[in-house]
Amino acid sequence: MGNALLNIESHDTGSLIQLGDWISLAQHLGLRTKPLRLVNFALGQWGLDMLEHLRVDLLHSDGSFRVLLVTGQCDNGLARSAMTTLHRRNPNDVTLWFWADTERLSVAMVSERENEKTFVRRMSLMRSRPDPVGIKQLEALFPRDWVAPDQADQGLAIRRYLESVLDQETLTREFFQAFRRALELLQSTMHHGPEDLRQAHDVALLTLLRVLFLYFLQARGALRSDPHFLIRAWRQRSRDTSFYRSVIQPLFFSALNTPEDERDPNNALLQGIPFLNGGLFDPSPVELAHSRIDWPDRTFELLLEEVFERYQFALSEGAEDDEDRVIDPEMLGKVFEGLMFQDARHRSGAYYTPRHVVREMVAEVFAAHLKDRAGLSESRVHEILSGATLSLDERDLIRDALEDLTILDPAVGTGAFLLECLRVLAGLWAQVEGSKPDHTRLREIIHRHLHGVDINPTATRLCELRLWIALLGATPKSETGAMPPLPNLGHRIVCGQSLIDPEEIGMYRANLSRLFGHNWRYSENSEKLKTLQDRYLTCHGSKKFELRRELESYHREVFTDLLAHRVSQLEEEIEGLNKLKNSRDLFGDPQGLSPATEQHLFALVNEAERLRAWSREVHAQNTGSPTFSYALNFPHVAQNGGFDIIVTNPPWVRAQAIRTEELEHYKRRFEVTRPATWSEADRRGISSSFGSQVDLAAIFLERSLELMKPGGRLAALIPAKIFRSLNGCATRRVLSRYHIERIVDYSDSPDELFDATTYPGIVQIADVAATGTRVSVVGPDGTQDWRQDLAMNGEPWLLVQPGVESIFNKMMDVGPGFLEPCRGIFTGANSVFIRPEEDFLLMLGDEAKPYLRRVLSGRDPRGESSLRILWCYDEHGEVLKEIPPEIEGYFEANRTTLEERSDYDPRLPLWQVFRVRPDTCAPKIVWRDIAPELEAIEVPARAVPLNTVYYLPTQSEEEATELQRFLNSLPVKAFARAVAERARGGYRRHFAWVVKLIPVPKDGYGLNALEMQRLKAWFEREVAPWR
Repeated sequence: MGNALLNIESHDTGSLIQLGDWISLAQHLGLRTKPLRLVNFALGQWGLDMLEHLRVDLLHSDGSFRVLLVTGQCDNGLARSAMTTLHRRNPNDVTLWFWADTERLSVAMVSERENEKTFVRRMSLMRSRPDPVGIKQLEALFPRDWVAPDQADQGLAIRRYLESVLDQETLTREFFQAFRRALELLQSTMHHGPEDLRQAHDVALLTLLRVLFLYFLQARGALRSDPHFLIRAWRQRSRDTSFYRSVIQPLFFSALNTPEDERDPNNALLQGIPFLNGGLFDPSPVELAHSRIDWPDRTFELLLEEVFERYQFALSEGAEDDEDRVIDPEMLGKVFEGLMFQDARHRSGAYYTPRHVVREMVAEVFAAHLKDRAGLSESRVHEILSGATLSLDERDLIRDALEDLTILDPAVGTGAFLLECLRVLAGLWAQVEGSKPDHTRLREIIHRHLHGVDINPTATRLCELRLWIALLGATPKSETGAMPPLPNLGHRIVCGQSLIDPEEIGMYRANLSRLFGHNWRYSENSEKLKTLQDRYLTCHGSKKFELRRELESYHREVFTDLLAHRVSQLEEEIEGLNKLKNSRDLFGDPQGLSPATEQHLFALVNEAERLRAWSREVHAQNTGSPTFSYALNFPHVAQNGGFDIIVTNPPWVRAQAIRTEELEHYKRRFEVTRPATWSEADRRGISSSFGSQVDLAAIFLERSLELMKPGGRLAALIPAKIFRSLNGCATRRVLSRYHIERIVDYSDSPDELFDATTYPGIVQIADVAATGTRVSVVGPDGTQDWRQDLAMNGEPWLLVQPGVESIFNKMMDVGPGFLEPCRGIFTGANSVFIRPEEDFLLMLGDEAKPYLRRVLSGRDPRGESSLRILWCYDEHGEVLKEIPPEIEGYFEANRTTLEERSDYDPRLPLWQVFRVRPDTCAPKIVWRDIAPELEAIEVPARAVPLNTVYYLPTQSEEEATELQRFLNSLPVKAFARAVAERARGGYRRHFAWVVKLIPVPKDGYGLNALEMQRLKAWFEREVAPWR
């Protein structure tokens, strides 16, 4: 561990920062500086009048690059305003700002995102104790040869270099690696802990999170107002007992978790430490069962000296989309997400949502909610969300719109969306109430408005931690000594399965359009549950555990009542079927049941018995809640018909990765899992078997719509393939029952939103009557916006401007015909069947020549390479029963490999391949399945297409030439570009169903010159950046 961590010695830089000798520091860093103080007149000329009360020095100026030093107390808002003002006046210049006051030195610059929105990159160092990582970054700003003297665009080169040094992602990755190594160290060096590896991991992670929280407490000044409390305690520790047992454990369980009047008055360590409550410092069941848990001092030496002390911690995130090179709550989200999933994160389908996407989604959904509920114009709502002063009438309107607002993230992860909702809510309530929410008010906002659910218990604990840090940030430093305890958030941030609810037990055949609307039996108990939860929010000590037991007991009581109700429903249906079974027909013979009905009756009897057994288990259960249920855990929401706002990034998991038993339930329960097509697809013979796979994100979408209140809103980050893929048909049908307010397609964005190959999109939905969808498509040339009427019956959404869409509609209207594409053959063992021609001839001799065919593949669709396939089929596509002995011996030598192929049929010869058709070796047109654009290629007969190409067989080479000309025409290529599913780097997936959708007219499409010009301009703009 120690060897892997940084070892930085930069005393000169650090001492200059401590001394505040900024001119010497600039020279030490490598700047050729001749400082020039800027007088007020010069500041005015630059638009920097707001800095006239401060000292501003020009440290360096070289063409379009300058360095400014501002000395004196200046809040971040004013500093940001000055930096962005100068950037607007001189957008092509690069200005690096040094901001120095009595506490810290900050270095900052203004950058722009792809959408030309400005933001500030900033790093800060505490003057009293500059952190080593910050010193290293500061020294990296001005290397000797950072820009070549003859470089053409030196300004751009300087900007890119400085941005790379100040880039927050570098710090995030570095801290994540250090944090992960610290976790491994804690787990591997634990003494007297659990033998179970999962339990040991959980204890190590919980301990690490507590230490992390102490550093945020320390940054707030809550540990005796000492910014170096922990490292001081380490260096002054007693050598008689381990540091964990003598300092860390007492801090956790005897101070932070214990009211001051209940602490040992003789232990000086425990005095002056705030009581936090909240659950983070409650001993876990595993810790209680292993009370002798300990760590050697060397572990905490590495943890403190080599990890946490090397970084600077801040409780607040940057304004707007600013990036600060500090460990702040937003960065923790990235670190926590990576820590939660590590190698399994892609299998789980969980990806960290970038901050600018989170902020955009939350701002949009809040704007829509306020626009409807407060009756304000869209422009005014956005002004309010940007901090505009409210009139008295507007205060009342916004208050009414917020009063009972409920927000849910059903796949909360580490809480990125809830944290952003909290930030927006705090700002809105501040505008309404005329003052910034304090700790107590922020706690009420969380309790009243925010709800999160995740199946991963680590995720919910991390989400709670981030909310607690947000509350800590709302506590003024002067009050931290007597700060109010943290709330218990376990009733708002819940570990549970969002998609499977006991409310639905025995009702898999029900068509539930609203989760809370079909049979709400909790209403009589909801008030009591709500009262218990309200009391639980702030209680602590023995009262907290008593109230938790009371809540759990009441949950069990309500749940067994639910089970009894379900059993009575099943018994009623069973009784009816038994009566029918035992009744007699007109001739007196037993009526009986059909085999299908008998099977259904058998299933009902088994289901009833299973529920009775479950009820007995719950009755015997003395502790804990029996299960998670939205109605049971959030009764106040259920009573009001659902959540007002749902905002989420659900897991992206394909059906193959979902457990079989879960998938079977989902198929019975959710409409989006059922095969579906649209009318035009049916007419063209496009079967649902093309798209029988569903993504878990689509199931979350349908579930979220059920949880949404009438008139509510949903914003979700989902796979963009749902917008246009064949397997997205059922999902599009479900979504079309609501108003789709906005769609954002990031498929062709040059920026990867996640650290994986994904094609994300945003959908915003409202349960309101309205028409038209705002569409935003993000591409390499920026973002294009327009309004569009989306298809409502499940067909792909062609996200193109209305003028282009009308051309495609015209093509569909005049093109009744369609093509019948085929996919190439599949060998299952390419290493056996496909080799360079010379290899085959060397091994098998000239007798192999008649059996060697050219190979058509995605890499080589023209078959121009030397690769050949050993083809043992006749011209009608029938496998040969006899082949030359040398070739048969070759296949025999590879028998094991050939027999292990999944589609192998032992009744056929060993040299069989798959998906062979009579026309496989006919004249044909082929195209690659993945390519920037549809490119039809005419190939001669006898060439064999592999499964990475599709083909259209023809009767003659003349017909092939004509078909090639048609498929490569501008209208067809443009249509295919719009319909096809997206792939990496601007590529498209030209599946068979995509080509089947291409309309084939009898006498042309009838497009006029203006339409062809418009289509050409659109197509060129689409493909040009990727060529």
